[in-house]
Amino acid sequence: MSDTKEEYWDFIWNQPDLPEKIKFAFSVKNFDKQKILDILKKENKKTICDAGCGFGMYALYFAKYGFQVSGFDVSQKAVTAAQKILQENNFLFDSFVVSSITDIHFKDHRFDAVFSNSVLDHMMLCDAQKGIAELERITKEDGIIYLSFDILDEEDERLPHEILPDGSYQYTQGNRSGMILYPHTEESVREFVKGHEILFMDCSNGQIEVIYRNR
Repeated sequence: MSDTKEEYWDFIWNQPDLPEKIKFAFSVKNFDKQKILDILKKENKKTICDAGCGFGMYALYFAKYGFQVSGFDVSQKAVTAAQKILQENNFLFDSFVVSSITDIHFKDHRFDAVFSNSVLDHMMLCDAQKGIAELERITKEDGIIYLSFDILDEEDERLPHEILPDGSYQYTQGNRSGMILYPHTEESVREFVKGHEILFMDCSNGQIEVIYRNR
């Protein structure tokens, strides 16, 4: 990712009221990815990487459910927040690093599973394709990969933006200035995972979710 994108996400994760927002989120939000949890438990997976971990909400839940958790984010602020929230809740974790999803700083085939929630949709299509290749590289053969993509809504369409050559939206004003959002569809997501065994796919609740086997 470019320096501009890194600066944008550092800005997002460096808000003065972020600690209070994090505490509030954990106090009211239930785990909303039950399908991936069911599949991981059924297949006896143990290690998981939260790819684009943000402040660590899902990492915390996976640790709570007994998984050995690692993660990365392009923002140092996010990685620090994720480590802190796990420590404050007395959960052990493996390794959290600062890294771009297009050049992940983990070894090949390290994890049983990779979880990436609303990350690949915030980059241009060519970078998302590189990101998926990297996620597959760090996942074990026969491992499980979860991806989700936000579906564009009326607000996404209305806010000031420009359309990049590949169809990505790049926002030009306000809190979203500099953010990229690609308008993914079920068809574009299926193209990403073409040739893989799809274990689950859903296009509701404002997201396109897919879980597939890394083969």
